[in-house]
Amino acid sequence: MGDLAEGAPGGVAPPERVRSASRLTALLDALSDGLSQATSDISETLQHVARAAASVLDGSGVIWVLGPNGTDLAVAGIHEPDGTRRAVLEGAFGEHHAAAMRDLLGRALQASAPVRIESPELSASLGPTAVELVPLNIRGKPLGLLGVVRSADGSSPRSLDLAVFRDLGDRAALVIDNANLLQAADRELGERQRAEQARMAGETTIGFVARSGPILLLVCDKEGSIRLMDGGLLTQFQRRPESFAGKNFFSVFREFPLVLELGNRAGAGEQIRRAQFPFGAYSLETWATPLRGEDGTLDGFAGIVVDASARVAAEAAVLEAARRQAALVEHASDVILVLTPDGAI
Repeated sequence: MGDLAEGAPGGVAPPERVRSASRLTALLDALSDGLSQATSDISETLQHVARAAASVLDGSGVIWVLGPNGTDLAVAGIHEPDGTRRAVLEGAFGEHHAAAMRDLLGRALQASAPVRIESPELSASLGPTAVELVPLNIRGKPLGLLGVVRSADGSSPRSLDLAVFRDLGDRAALVIDNANLLQAADRELGERQRAEQARMAGETTIGFVARSGPILLLVCDKEGSIRLMDGGLLTQFQRRPESFAGKNFFSVFREFPLVLELGNRAGAGEQIRRAQFPFGAYSLETWATPLRGEDGTLDGFAGIVVDASARVAAEAAVLEAARRQAALVEHASDVILVLTPDGAI
């Protein structure tokens, strides 16, 4: 039967589809790993920014990042070689820092230029201390703070130093913004990975169900290219699904005009319900439906084909038996009576 006369029985997914799915899964995994690595590198980058700020303004560098709720500031990096001084900074700016410090940092976050604040808490531990702060903003959106804790007894920062300090803040804001975008992309990739895994599991289930009985599932695009042809009916034809993947439906079935007609009708937008047609030694029935995109345009067609040979043969046998009985009655020389249980003729 043309292309159906080649191959061997079986029921595995077409290798083109398997390779395509494997490539997509591998690509998603690689992108996810890359994004995870990129977002994890932000801590090291921000630590470098804090170190550079400390060098520019001669103090201890601290950088904060605004949390997802848009209100909580978390320390992302501290540069201070002295262990004792670093411990004081971690205590003052850590997770449980005082409400007064949170208020000072919150006001600095809303500023449009570098600001200087004084902290009695820090001065009590480190001597007269001031904190130079620059808000980290992107497109008017606050992302965090860059600060340098320095002696309040020293000279005020030079305007050039403050300009460099502000430039470091702009660079840190860009790093944080990029990290946020990467994290959003990573989440989207995770969702796509889960969707792809669900799709592949669905295809596996559909294929298993289709191969468990004498049916055939068929999906073609609008050009007639076969995207899916699988089912137990292929085993009866001694064919494998991969022998049809990517081939043109109208070329495969060119020797079967009724099949071509059904494909043309479904591809043109017609719903086909239980159409029966002969296929070699088989009697088949099909249900076919057009496939449409979100905008309603035709994208192809899909169909289910069932082997109805046994039922059709049984129906033919019943009709033949009835015909023979009618002929027997018509040509019989004896009188034939049919009585009901109550004796009525």
